[in-house]
Amino acid sequence: MKYAMDDTDGISVSLDMDFVDPSDARESDAGARGVTYREAHLAMEMIADTEAMVSLEIVRSTQY
Repeated sequence: MKYAMDDTDGISVSLDMDFVDPSDARESDAGARGVTYREAHLAMEMIADTEAMVSLEIVRSTQY
């Protein structure tokens, strides 16, 4: 996080739900490789602790 915040006014976070394991996010296409709900929550806690986040986008990719 230290490097992401160097010489910036803040950080913008984009969280794609495919990052989360389908057992924790039914709509995810991550397969068995995704992170757990707790790991995703911890990542967001770590970002929040920096007090540097200026925007958050949560998306779900779709395949056609």
